Amino acid sequence: MSATSRKSSTKQPMLRESAERVWLAGLGALALTEEQGSKFFKSLVKKGEAFDRATRSRLNKQLADVRQAPSTAMKRIEGSVEETMTGMLHRFGIPTRREIHSLTRRVESLADSLEKQSSRKRHNGASRAKLTATPVDTSLTAP
Repeated sequence: MSATSRKSSTKQPMLRESAERVWLAGLGALALTEEQGSKFFKSLVKKGEAFDRATRSRLNKQLADVRQAPSTAMKRIEGSVEETMTGMLHRFGIPTRREIHSLTRRVESLADSLEKQSSRKRHNGASRAKLTATPVDTSLTAP
């Protein structure tokens, strides 16, 4: 035998052994993947569900904010217009509706209190007149 054939004959078992080990490592990886795969899959599903809930919650909050934004803007604009109009009315000496209602309530309150005072005076005056009136003696008059 030649030197090259001896080297190839000694390398063949080593090559075969290496190929067999690679094959067994692949089978081991497959077995481990099957074994751990279902646990890993369940873990991924749980993480996905939690992420989905958090994302939906965040999205719903942002949608609510976006839906409320026009209402908030309109309130701000209405307030600004109302302030401007009130300022203009005051410049012209015209009272606002709110001021008119306030004054009306004050006038009604004053009228009520005056009415109560006048009715007390009338009532007190009538009772004093009854108390101070002298009885008329009919016996002193000539027949």
